Amino acid sequence: MANLYTFPNMTAGPDNVLIGLSAEIPLIMPIFLLSMYMIIFIGGNISQARLRGYADPSLWSLTGLMTVFLMALLMSLTAGIINPIVLSVIVSLLIINGLWFFLSRGRFEQ
Repeated sequence: MANLYTFPNMTAGPDNVLIGLSAEIPLIMPIFLLSMYMIIFIGGNISQARLRGYADPSLWSLTGLMTVFLMALLMSLTAGIINPIVLSVIVSLLIINGLWFFLSRGRFEQ
């Protein structure tokens, strides 16, 4: 039985592994970035609610999106890892979330 997945060349460096992986499975990097966002968002909300009694979802959403944006920018330095459409969606979500964060100030402050 033939392999359905061709293994990338491991001797060329780790960036070629990521390029080969994202060429074979196009949704792997957006899923990775989404999981990074969800870990920061859910973990931050749970820990803040446990320590302070309330959670600020706009703060943790902005923190998660900033982290995802910086990771996507680093991945976009090597061509083929991140699709430019994914990067533009992240930037637009970051702008919308920044507006949500700055317009919701005062509600969660004591």
